[in-house]
Amino acid sequence: MFRYGFWGIGAFLKLTPCEQITEKIGELFTCSDLNGYIRIRTPFLYPDGDVIDLFYPDFHTRLPQRSALVIVLSTGSRTEARRLAAFTSATWHDLNYLTSGPEALKFISLFDDTLDVWTEEDYRLVEDISEVANWSRPDEFLEELAS
Repeated sequence: MFRYGFWGIGAFLKLTPCEQITEKIGELFTCSDLNGYIRIRTPFLYPDGDVIDLFYPDFHTRLPQRSALVIVLSTGSRTEARRLAAFTSATWHDLNYLTSGPEALKFISLFDDTLDVWTEEDYRLVEDISEVANWSRPDEFLEELAS
């Protein structure tokens, strides 16, 4: 959705957001992959070379009742868990404009709770702006998708 809808029909041949950025607006931005994230530098907009880190949703589901964006939070580290929860919260806040209108999207944060790395604070970071589901309870996740 993000790749094709934003960049236009010809972008379907491109595989990565960095390729799309380079092709469409490369003179304004530099882009690189960094540990599974996209790092975009905007030297012309921010003279100090400030950085924008983008974090894309993992899945876009389409059901007759409603479409949803899903981010899967999965890690084996408590430190990384907090960072993932914070990035997920920031992503949902950035995309919040997609939750209203006739084709409003639902946001779901799917926690991989097979390892005990998540704290209550991690859940609180995302629960105010997304539905929360746990990997260990697939029926509840499917209910969230369908509702």
